[in-house]
Amino acid sequence: MVSILIIEDSEDIAIQMKKYLCNNGYDVEIASSFYEASYKMNVDMDVALLDINLPDKNGQHLIER
Repeated sequence: MVSILIIEDSEDIAIQMKKYLCNNGYDVEIASSFYEASYKMNVDMDVALLDINLPDKNGQHLIER
């Protein structure tokens, strides 16, 4: 199963994305901040969907990681 990490600070958007992806057979995790995403990215994920404008740090820094 494909694992997806949604990095999105808007809870409504993240929940809708997760619901859609789970209904289509994906394993989905949500992170709402840069630091939470940094922690969850240490787990083996196949894909990350990234909101660049995060509240605690620019999402661009996650791409560099």
